[in-house]
Amino acid sequence: MQLPPLVCACANLRRAARAVTQLYEQELRPTKLRVTQLAILKALSTVPTARQGGLAYAMGLDSTTLTRILVPLRRQGYVAI
Repeated sequence: MQLPPLVCACANLRRAARAVTQLYEQELRPTKLRVTQLAILKALSTVPTARQGGLAYAMGLDSTTLTRILVPLRRQGYVAI
């Protein structure tokens, strides 16, 4: 299916980002990870001693959002807080 053209660069970028996210989510489904969780794990792999506030800032997230992402990762044993 061909999507209609968009005249706004921002809308095109958001459309592309959603398409990439959907591909990642599909590939990650067997791991039970979400693309947001993968991004956090990748960030922590480069700075494993990162504190939650610094990690939220680096990821462009507020601390509440980061907490919601970290809860299942902690439950699954991927991270320790």
